[in-house]
Amino acid sequence: MELTTMIIIWVVVTTVVVVLGYARMTLGLHHILDIHLSGEKPPVNLDDDVRFRRMQTIDRVGIPLTVVSALMALAILLMWAAEQGGMS
Repeated sequence: MELTTMIIIWVVVTTVVVVLGYARMTLGLHHILDIHLSGEKPPVNLDDDVRFRRMQTIDRVGIPLTVVSALMALAILLMWAAEQGGMS
């Protein structure tokens, strides 16, 4: 596989990771901003369950993609170093 192709694939994977990270951050902020400071306990909020499931899905996809992105960056670095050293 060519270096340019690897870089393009890495950019796409990393963009997906960033978008998923932003989505998870905003879901987490909604959870923090939804805190009620009244003395009585609020009833069970169904939105919390939906939010938790979405965050689990994002984690299930985002964490492995982050690892893939890091491994691809390392592979790109090694391929670039091999090309610079005249090994290709």
